[in-house]
Amino acid sequence: MRISVQPAKRDDQVKIIFDRPVTADQVQPGKHGIVSLLLLLPGLYGDGSHYRYTLTLTAEEVQLLLTPGP
Repeated sequence: MRISVQPAKRDDQVKIIFDRPVTADQVQPGKHGIVSLLLLLPGLYGDGSHYRYTLTLTAEEVQLLLTPGP
């Protein structure tokens, strides 16, 4: 999986903050098909800080990701 960030109001340099396979220890299943992805990633400005990012998806959102597009 790759996660990149860039300023919203202008086309500026893209910074890739995650570019590797997701591992089982980063995935936390919850009740009713909810799943959370927990990632410890560097900050945007290279100050040595790290941040914990949590992406939580409902069962419907996971299904949407798995559904083939048009």
